[in-house]
Amino acid sequence: MSVKKLRLFLTPDLEKEERWLTQMSAQGLHFKKYRMCVYTFEADPDKAYIYQIGFQQNADETYFKGFENDGWKLVDHSAGMYHFFRHENKEIAAEDLHSETEMHDYYDKMLNFHMLLFISAFCIMFGTFFSLGTISNVLQIIVVIVLGFLALVHLYIIVRLFKKSKLIKSSR
Repeated sequence: MSVKKLRLFLTPDLEKEERWLTQMSAQGLHFKKYRMCVYTFEADPDKAYIYQIGFQQNADETYFKGFENDGWKLVDHSAGMYHFFRHENKEIAAEDLHSETEMHDYYDKMLNFHMLLFISAFCIMFGTFFSLGTISNVLQIIVVIVLGFLALVHLYIIVRLFKKSKLIKSSR
């Protein structure tokens, strides 16, 4: 039996998302697929998994082999860069999943990615805004508002990622 749950996690909430997936598995719902904030689970009360999410753009076989060699099974991908893995070993501690170096690298990659998205949205928004001339084109106004909202969301994510990256760097 499949169960779908709607849940929104932002990029800086990687650990929360992994904990949530692991908690769902402990309740007998095992993650199977992710599409646009909708998580699909398969029910099986006899099993329990620990989940990990990797971020790697243009991931190759070497990337996936590393997880596979450590006992992790690929479950699904999202946006071609988020990779959901699960492990049957319940003895693996949550803090063992990601080293500080891996997390710092992850936050740096995500920081760069969201900076690019923020700058793109910001530039397109201002280009559209300055080409308005008059406030007669409703579509242009809607585009400016949507892009402004997206730019603010990415700015929020950038600030959170920067703080997390700085916190990890200072704890080394």
